[in-house]
Amino acid sequence: MGVDERDVRRATADVHFQPVGGKVGYASACSGPVHYRTIAGDSGAEVLGYLWYCDAEEAAGYVPRPEGGDAAFNAGAYWADLLAGAWQRGLPPSAAVDEFESRSAGGPASGWIVPDASGKAPGVQELRTAVGLSPSGNRPPQQADEPQRRRRSGE
Repeated sequence: MGVDERDVRRATADVHFQPVGGKVGYASACSGPVHYRTIAGDSGAEVLGYLWYCDAEEAAGYVPRPEGGDAAFNAGAYWADLLAGAWQRGLPPSAAVDEFESRSAGGPASGWIVPDASGKAPGVQELRTAVGLSPSGNRPPQQADEPQRRRRSGE
């Protein structure tokens, strides 16, 4: 019994996705200054990250603090979902963040907006760098001697 050549081509062909429709959600980057609000966990002392926004460029997002560990990175999914909903309702980013604070949005896993804990940064990249993230906004940049420390400590 032989293999049908059509099945092999279908299984090995590259898949090319074509996005359709317009943009969805606030922009995830901007070139100008951003305002941000502090997001803290249950105790209020543990800062998980920062919810940033820029009305001028219809941009908003969440920057996790590496010291917050996986919880800080995971909280980003909750805040991204809230921001997407606010964008769908046509709210400017600042109004969305104000609404989240006024209704005490958040929870034990995602944290809450800390009242009166706001700031301004020259840009999103600067905010990411200030908290110790890599320029891509992912995990902290690895230090040159970090692999050696891991080997010595047995990790």
